[in-house]
Amino acid sequence: MLQPRPGVYMIENQADYMRYIGGATDVQMRIWKHKAELRHGRHRNHALQQAWDQYGEDNFTFTVIEYLSDPATLPGREQHYIDHFNALDVDGYNYRRARGAGWQQIPSKLLNGEVDVERIQELRVLIDRIRPPAGAVPVTAATDRAAI
Repeated sequence: MLQPRPGVYMIENQADYMRYIGGATDVQMRIWKHKAELRHGRHRNHALQQAWDQYGEDNFTFTVIEYLSDPATLPGREQHYIDHFNALDVDGYNYRRARGAGWQQIPSKLLNGEVDVERIQELRVLIDRIRPPAGAVPVTAATDRAAI
């Protein structure tokens, strides 16, 4: 059995590139729990569950962004990545800050009318124009090395 490791992870929807950032003292177990909840239609993040149901499991990736040697740094690192990936805004599924990092619930800017919905739709059209075609192999460090 694997030793539990604290870390920060990302769930990314490959269809629209929206992300959920989370942190856990046992990051692999937490990812497993997310998958189980999503597969059974019981995830507590309704926006993430709805996207999973709409786009399907094959359109989601689960990635450990960072393993941590000190679990006490978890809230700060999780919040760092929530901010970095803009996961509390229209680019993400997070609806609150990281636990221990000012954990109050933050209302969505979209729901409060602070975001121009028409502009978001325009941006999505632009993103669709530059998105790689279905079936394209993404360039990663592994595929890049394989090409050499």
